[in-house]
Amino acid sequence: MVTNLPPQAEAQYKKVIASKSKEEKLENLKIFLSMIPEHKGTEKLRAQVKRQISRLQEEIILEKKRRSTRQVVFDKG
Repeated sequence: MVTNLPPQAEAQYKKVIASKSKEEKLENLKIFLSMIPEHKGTEKLRAQVKRQISRLQEEIILEKKRRSTRQVVFDKG
């Protein structure tokens, strides 16, 4: 990261990287986004984090849909 972030934000970013599950990573990314200061030097970083959040949300929704769909087997007989 090139921007000057507070130490708390850097520690939170390390938690994001260390996250195992997608849900955990999503929560850590949201917390990280709230810690990033809003100024011209962090615009691209904030946009990148927002994209990651939206992609993770879409992936989680798709996985839930896949898990919840039933498979119906018709017997041709």
